[in-house]
Amino acid sequence: PHYYAIVDQGKLIVAVPMDKNRQADTMYFSENHGACWSKTKFSTTPWHFTGLQGDPKALGLKVTLWGYTPSDGLWQTMEVDFSKVIERQCVSDDFEEWVPHAQGAKDGCLLGFKERISVIKQNVWCFMPDTDLRRTEESCTCDLEDFECDFGYIWNAKKT
Repeated sequence: PHYYAIVDQGKLIVAVPMDKNRQADTMYFSENHGACWSKTKFSTTPWHFTGLQGDPKALGLKVTLWGYTPSDGLWQTMEVDFSKVIERQCVSDDFEEWVPHAQGAKDGCLLGFKERISVIKQNVWCFMPDTDLRRTEESCTCDLEDFECDFGYIWNAKKT
C-alpha cells in the first residue's frame, strides 16, 4: 500500500510506500501521469509515517509529509518542494486537449455537456503555473442514458 498525493493540477503524483509497520524513508514521484517513477529518500532513518498532503486545490509543487521517529517518538514534519527538480514552467506548446468521457459513441457528451481541458502532454517535464486549467464547455444533445444517470430520475417500466 501507498500514501499518495496528486499536485500540480494532476501532473505530479507523489507516493510513499508503507511496510506492515508503517515505516517509511523513501518516496516516489512521477511527472508523466505515472508512466515513469523517480525514487528519492526523504530521511536517513525510517519514520513511523502518518501522512502526506499536497495543496487541496492541487496547485503548486509542494507536498508535506509527517510522522514520528520510532526511536524517540519525536514528531517530524517535512515540506518537499518539487520546484527544485521540475524547474521549467510550461508554455503553450506543452499542452494538449483532453476530452473526459471521449471513448465511445457519444464523443465526450455526458448529461448534455461536453468539456475540453487543456492538459500537459504526458512526456513533457514542466510545471503548471498557479492558475486553473484551461477549459472550454459546450452543450450537446441528451439521450435516454443521460436521463437514466441524472439525479432524481425514476424509470417507468410501462414506458419504453
